[in-house]
Amino acid sequence: MPSISPYIFFDGTCREAMTAYADILGAEILAMIPYSEAPSTEGMPDVPPEHIMHAGIRFHDQLLMASDDMPGRNKVPASTYIMVSLPETEAARTAFDRLAEGGEVLVAFGPTFWTEGFGSLRDRWGQLWMVGSDTTGV
Repeated sequence: MPSISPYIFFDGTCREAMTAYADILGAEILAMIPYSEAPSTEGMPDVPPEHIMHAGIRFHDQLLMASDDMPGRNKVPASTYIMVSLPETEAARTAFDRLAEGGEVLVAFGPTFWTEGFGSLRDRWGQLWMVGSDTTGV
């Protein structure tokens, strides 16, 4: 089935971040491949071998993929957020609170005109998130 999946980049913290995301969201880790397992690194800039070349987690039927970027290239775009929608407000609040640990809350989690719970944040790895409860079916 055709799909679109976000592919995000980190500056050496991919393993830590993706492992935390899988734990927080109850997702399955599908891949966590370090550069040391690449068949050839010829022509590539020097990358620490423990950095992650490709990682993937499955959250229900959605994929989130990631990598440690090449040294000096990581710039988290300010216009890209990952949106997580959970069916229960308390589950969404818990995910929001855990993602916000060590990060920055941009919009405090709370009721809005479109849902019982929504908030946005920048996590401790620099990734932007919107977390909401899907209580209205919108």
